[in-house]
Amino acid sequence: MIEEALGGLLQDEYTGNQEKVPGLADIPLLGNLFKSESRGRKKTNLMVFIHPVILKDEMQVADITQRRYDFMREVQQNYREKKNVEWKKAPPILPDFEEYVPAGKNADAYIDTICLPALTAAHAEGLVDAVDGFCEGIAFQPNQIARVFDVARELGLPVKLHAEQLSNLGGAKLAAQYGALSADHIEYLDVEGVAAMARAGTVAVILPGAFYTLRETQAPPISTLRDCAVPIALASDCNPGSSPMTSLLLTMNMACTLFRMTPEEALCGVTRNAAKALGLKDCGQIVAGARADLAVWNVQHPAELSYRIGFNPLHARIFGGEF
Repeated sequence: MIEEALGGLLQDEYTGNQEKVPGLADIPLLGNLFKSESRGRKKTNLMVFIHPVILKDEMQVADITQRRYDFMREVQQNYREKKNVEWKKAPPILPDFEEYVPAGKNADAYIDTICLPALTAAHAEGLVDAVDGFCEGIAFQPNQIARVFDVARELGLPVKLHAEQLSNLGGAKLAAQYGALSADHIEYLDVEGVAAMARAGTVAVILPGAFYTLRETQAPPISTLRDCAVPIALASDCNPGSSPMTSLLLTMNMACTLFRMTPEEALCGVTRNAAKALGLKDCGQIVAGARADLAVWNVQHPAELSYRIGFNPLHARIFGGEF
């Protein structure tokens, strides 16, 4: 059995304790003889072991899709029964797979019977902050993505798109037409797509982990994006199928070595432009009024973050203004 491990540091706590003899410990100089201090450090790590499954044909894909879909539906039903929640207050239960998906389980049927109803229900519960899609020959065609984006627009939700990863179907141009927050992967992006993204302010999200894992050879058009002033963000794309990478520093290194991005572009790609790609306006920069979510690095120059491999010079992390 082959397993992949995903994980990282969740919490890093420092504790301190002081014991002293009342009165005597407060005497200048000599008081140190009557008190003691102890310090401790506690690290909490999360490790998730994943057993990848290789699907060799459409029958296996359909079988595992239905089994996992049924499992999620069963969890929802059990939750409703155990919690004894009222019907109107309970989260919506997924429809029965066989009842709502016709034979053949094609992409249009999936959109009509699963995707759009689930999106509408989830939005009604306040559970959606953006709508993402995968426009590719092995996934959904541009006209199918457009149907989903039309509903997202009606609901007032921003959109994102995985586009031009394996071929050029015009997905990035389509995303730009809907004012997408970002178009991701974009290895096969052409000049028209770059121009459309520039006009729309759509961020180009580069995913070197997937490029490396899948042994791709077509690099994204970094120089054209740069020339057209398209914001470039970076992400790990962490997933067990095509990018089992958990290191943002390695992502930065790969962006520089594989795609010839500069260290400054890489750093901006995981901070300011990354926030822009998520539609977040209160983080990504150290400015007045922004959230104090910071990483303090023990380096002499920002370029060191992209240069070294297998090295983590993190000195401290600040969340909401607290260490």
